[in-house]
Amino acid sequence: PGPTPTAWPGPAPTLTADLVTIKSGIAGKCLDDHRNGAANHNKVEIYRCNGTAAQKWAIVGETIRINGKCLSVYRGGKKNGARVDLSRCNGAGAQDWVRNGARLVNPRSGKCLDVPGLPHVNGRQLEIMTCLGTAANQRWTVSPVT
Repeated sequence: PGPTPTAWPGPAPTLTADLVTIKSGIAGKCLDDHRNGAANHNKVEIYRCNGTAAQKWAIVGETIRINGKCLSVYRGGKKNGARVDLSRCNGAGAQDWVRNGARLVNPRSGKCLDVPGLPHVNGRQLEIMTCLGTAANQRWTVSPVT
């Protein structure tokens, strides 16, 4: 068996010393930085869990980071369907994420990180959506990278 999944405690996490993988409630899918890119507005997608650098994230404060960028709601959007991408870390509320059970919530919008539509194919860009309880497309498990 693999490592026990962990989540940051409470609404205001501190820097994690280790990298983490963020697995979706959709079987075999992980949070993925498209092509391991570091450009502003690089797509964040769902992709088959594969252990590559594009799936190794760091939690810093209330931000989720990769390649020096922060997971961000595009242009600070608050409406359902606003896309999620990477942008320069700037302390904006669009870059804050807190755990609520198995959900990742952007407090500024009150919306959950969501895998939209069906089927849930590799490369589908993530968005924010009204939180739907225990929906698999809004469940996330944070595990240390091994």
